[in-house]
Order: sequence, then C-alpha cells, then structure tokens
Amino acid sequence: MQMTISINPALEEQLSRLSALTKCGQAQLLEELISNGLAEKLERLAAIQEGLDDMAAGRTLAHEEVKAKAQTAIRRGAAKQS
Repeated sequence: MQMTISINPALEEQLSRLSALTKCGQAQLLEELISNGLAEKLERLAAIQEGLDDMAAGRTLAHEEVKAKAQTAIRRGAAKQS
C-alpha cells in the first residue's frame, strides 16, 4: 500500500537533518521509523492486554507481596555486589 502524508515543517526539518547525517533517503528513514514505532506500540499493547487478561483470570499479587519480593531482590543484588 502506498500512502501520502503531510508533516509539519519542524518534523520535515528533523527528517532532513537525519537524512543528511545518515546519508539515507527520507522515504527509507520514514519507513524505518514507522516500522519501529509500530512494532514498539504493538508490543506495548500486547503486554497491556496480557496484564488485563491476568487480572481477569485472577492472576494477581497483593501490593505488599510485590513490595516484599522487590525488597528481597534488591537485598540479594546488593549482597552480590559486596
């Protein structure tokens, strides 16, 4: 699919600078940036959905339990550095 987009002058200037610095074409840079941004967004949304699914299934921990586990991990990490 081919698309046409409009970007504001500030973004256009940044894209031009990036293109000059990397010696890559603007279209290639945009495709890479969009691809990376989409992948990151989809990963975040999948992680959020996983958390929501865990909550719905009752797979949760009480705040105090999480806090105690975190403190134990911190102590163990500090002991390894000593």
